[in-house]
Order: sequence, then structure tokens, then C-alpha cells
Amino acid sequence: RLGAASPAPAIRAPLGRLTLAASPVVVAAGLGIFFLLPHYGTGYFREGGKSLRRDLTGFSDRIELGSIGRIKKSHATVMRITRKGGGGLPPLPLRLRGVALDSFNGRAWEMSDEDHVILHRGPDGAYVLDRAGLDSLAGDPRGSGGTPRALEARRGLLSLEILIEPIESQVLFTPPDPLMVSTTRFHSVLSDRGGDLYAAGPRMRRFPYRIVSRLDPPPPRPGEILPLSDDDRKRYLQLPAVDSRVEAIGRRITAGIHGDRARARALEGYLKSHYAYSLDVNDAAVRDPLVHLLVERAPGHCEYFSTALAVLLRLQEIPSRVVTGFNGGEYSELTDQTIIRQSDAHSWVEAWLPDEGWTVLDATPPESALGDLGMLARVRRFFDEVEIAWDTYIVGLDLQDQGNAYEEVRDWFDVTAAGTFIRLREAAARIREVIGFGGVTLPASDALLGVIVFLAAAAIAVTGGVLLVRRRFGRGRALHPATILFGRFERAAAREGGPRDPWEIGR
Repeated sequence: RLGAASPAPAIRAPLGRLTLAASPVVVAAGLGIFFLLPHYGTGYFREGGKSLRRDLTGFSDRIELGSIGRIKKSHATVMRITRKGGGGLPPLPLRLRGVALDSFNGRAWEMSDEDHVILHRGPDGAYVLDRAGLDSLAGDPRGSGGTPRALEARRGLLSLEILIEPIESQVLFTPPDPLMVSTTRFHSVLSDRGGDLYAAGPRMRRFPYRIVSRLDPPPPRPGEILPLSDDDRKRYLQLPAVDSRVEAIGRRITAGIHGDRARARALEGYLKSHYAYSLDVNDAAVRDPLVHLLVERAPGHCEYFSTALAVLLRLQEIPSRVVTGFNGGEYSELTDQTIIRQSDAHSWVEAWLPDEGWTVLDATPPESALGDLGMLARVRRFFDEVEIAWDTYIVGLDLQDQGNAYEEVRDWFDVTAAGTFIRLREAAARIREVIGFGGVTLPASDALLGVIVFLAAAAIAVTGGVLLVRRRFGRGRALHPATILFGRFERAAAREGGPRDPWEIGR
């Protein structure tokens, strides 16, 4: 027979107290491990457990035909870009310039002059790239100052913070017409004759840098563009032995067209509209890749078309150089960033045109690939967003990110505590005015005592409320298991049409 000495009911979840007691310990230990073992970024070299560093020659002083095609087949993240100073997102597709190459040997592009110049660092920690452009902005009545933060709010300027994954190259990628760059990770920034930027120091970790550029640079006025020197002109017209059939194609395209600009645009448009794009290029056994593309009309990808355009321009006595970088990007709603992937790697041409200077030309045909449609596209987009958020906030959290997070929490606590103290002081002043003690100064100890009394009263009120709730609703939880079982039986019998009358007792 069940009685008062029966075992405690098993329905009381004995793991509840253990869970509540262990949860703070587990969370504290997890946070400790999380901050003691920072998550360094995996970078975009480890794809499927295989290093891709040997394929990333497109962002150094040499690029072989076909190397960027291997990079573009990867979907790994390269950069995360955040726009500073408001003004919405950076325009897409976003073109980020890396390295300009000028020497061609028939199969690879190289940099003929590797001399670098150390840029002057201003007192605000920024490196000026275009002094004339900044001087013209200094007289703009819409703003003042020439620091990166002062330039963030100006119209017509693009201020970006770029978080770049660890790469073997030291190149700093920049949008068109950069004015200023700043970074806290390296002691200096270098520049070469081609206008490329490099960070001085090893690049084995991800790091952020900030770049300010023009959104729509004003067109140059006659006389502003200085002509190329004889040495530079010779440098940008250098060519190896070129097949006569390639020369004939260039002459046919530009027949009857006068002026460097018109001829350059004609060559660009012809390559873009008369040839096919493909990432599946295998020309290892091909003797002349340029003949394979232009004469035999084999498909190619970006560095093949940029090479073809640069060679055809040089055959027309138009100085040109091949540029590698990125062109594309996608917006992540979870992180509010523009994501640049390896698949956005690109190559294009800069041609020297009279009264215009170095001008961007892109002869790569559009990719003829259909994207996913309907639900499949949304599901893929969702997983991409989750992957980006995970990599940004978990995997990519390093010591500097942790320090920044700590500083943000500390600043928030300081501001909140100061605001709370000010509100309490104002409330105490109003109370003194109401009760007629406007001229009495309340000591700090009295204010602290009042806060303590208020907190104690609040704790007593909360405790009393909890006790009342437990007293009101706690009986059901304290019922004997036999009583609970009998109640279930009564409800089941009532559903089957046999309810118990009030004067009946259970047997």
C-alpha cells in the first residue's frame, strides 16, 4: 500500500538542478578555452586539405597563362569588405587592382622593374597615394581635413575596410583611383613604378587595412597627363616574336580606324564579342597559346584575353600592361559585408591613351553559365551566408578581433554605468526638489546607500513573487505518483463515456 513513506516521485526531473548548476561552469570554461586558443583564419589556400599557394602566382611579379583559371574554380573567401562612413554598399561588381605586369615572353607575364619606394606616412598613420587629389579635396566646402576618417563622410568618395585572408603575396588590393591607404599591422607601405601597393612584412595572417578612393574620378583636362618617358614607352611596347597571323588579325580589326582610343576600343569589343569563354583550358602541349586562342579560336579565360588585347595593342604601338586582381563580389546580409571569393579573380589591361593616361580595358567575354533557380538557389544562398557568418565570427576570430571585442564590451559597460549614475543623480535631484530639499546636497555615500536599499527592496519583491507563484502552482507538482496516475485514468474514462460521479470513490 502506498503511503507517506513511499519513495520520492520519479517525475521530478533530478537532472534539472545539475543542469542549472553545471551550465555556468561549462559556459565559463568554454569561453576561457575560446579566448585562450584564438581561431586563426584558415585562409583560402587550404581547399580540401590541399595547399593552393603554388597556384597563386597571379598576385606576385609573375603570371603564367592558365594560373588564374585554376584559382577561379575555387569558391573560397579571399576578402571581406565593409564600407565606412555610411553611404550604403560599395558598387558591384567591385574591381580591386592588384599587380601590373609589363614583360611578356610568349607564355608568362613578369615585372621588369621590381624597385619599390617607401611611401611617406602622415601623422594620422595614413599613406597618401594621390597628393593632388587630396589637395583638391581639402578645398571642398563640404568637409574639412584629409585623414581617412574625415574623408569617410565626403560625397563621391569610397572608404572601405578590407579584411584580407592570409596570402603569400604582399599586395594590397585597391579600388580604382585610390587616394589614401592606412594599416596598423605593418610599419610601412611600398609602391612600385606600376602603381602597385605592397605591405612591408610577412603576410601569413589575415589583417585589415583601410582604403579611400574616388567613386567617379573627374576626367583629366588637356595638359594634365604627362607623356610617357622614352624608357617607359619602350618598356610597355616590348614583345617577343609574334606570329604573323596574329598581326594580321589586329590589322584587320583596326582597318580604317584612326586614333589610339578608337583602335583600343575596337580591339576590346572584337575580342569580347567574337570569342568564347571557358575555364576548362588545357594548352600545356600547345606551342603558342596566343595563336591557339586568336587563330584557332580555342576558348579561354581572363588572362588569355587580357594577354591577347595587350599584345594586339602593342602591335598597334599603344603602350599597355596586364593587371591582375579581382572583379565581382557578393553582399552578405548576415555580416553586412561584401564578400570577394577566389572565383572573382580576374585579369584585364591598362592602356596608355593620349590625354587620358592609363585606361582600363577588359576584353574578357561574359561567362555563359546559368545560375541555380528557385528553391535550390535560395537554399544554396542560405548555406553560403551561414558559412560566411561562421567563418567571420567564429573561425576567423584572432587575438586582435578578441581585443577589439573586449574593448567594445568595456566601452559599452563604461558608458552604461556612467549613464545609470547620471540618471540616478538626476532622479535624486528631482526627489529633493519635490520634497522641498532643493538646496540640500546629497553626499555620495547617501546616494550609494539609496541604491543599495532600492536593490534590496527589488530582491525582496522578486523573492516574494517567486514564493507566491510556487505556493499557488506548486501543489500539482507535489502530488503523489498514485494520485497523478489515477487522475490520468479518470480523464481517459471520461473520454470513453464513463465519467465518475462526484459521490463515487475510486477503487
